[in-house]
Amino acid sequence: MRDRKLDGCFHDVKNKLACILGAVTLILRKGDHDCDHNCKHQGLLNSIELSALEISNIVHRCQEQEDSKTRRDLLKIDLHELLQPESHMYKTMMKCGLEMQLDIQIVNKLSKGCSVLATPESNESGLQFVNNIFFNSKKANATSVRIVAVEHDAYVAIHVVDNGDGMTAETLSCLGLCVASKTSTGKGTRIVQEIALTEGAVCEWSSPGLGAGACVTIRMTKYKEVI
Repeated sequence: MRDRKLDGCFHDVKNKLACILGAVTLILRKGDHDCDHNCKHQGLLNSIELSALEISNIVHRCQEQEDSKTRRDLLKIDLHELLQPESHMYKTMMKCGLEMQLDIQIVNKLSKGCSVLATPESNESGLQFVNNIFFNSKKANATSVRIVAVEHDAYVAIHVVDNGDGMTAETLSCLGLCVASKTSTGKGTRIVQEIALTEGAVCEWSSPGLGAGACVTIRMTKYKEVI
């Protein structure tokens, strides 16, 4: 699993290099209309541009190495099997629901062998994810949670639907921010989003409105054998 701080550093360096290259380009364009200016600084500007491009190439190669390392670390996870009643994940979700006094229903519509790629820590991440989702449902006065796993051509979608208080469109647009509500810091939502991103998944919330419950949807790319 690649360190998110390292990803942020790569991104920041590329942004700074883009600023340098942009500034050099503008100066060179101005120099086209000023012969004296162009003659004095052309060599220096070309050198700065060349150095910036070389640094960009180095960063790109480092990213490729990290990506390659991450791909080697990923494991094939059979989601169909993971959502069967005899699996550890299934039993843990049911136990977590019982502890929070939530009626949990798991609907597995995945085909046999339906899999995704995930990190070696995906089991722990998944349990933390479920715990946060169930806790948020309980805070919203839900009494039941329905987990539905659906298979599409290119991805798998897992919908976690509760019968809680629901949310307005305004609240939905602010999820993850400290202004989400007067009683929430938004930290729980950010944690859920970070866990999903770490596993290469995307996560989104939806709700028909107040009093109509809410749904958290996690989407993951399906595993396909390399031909």
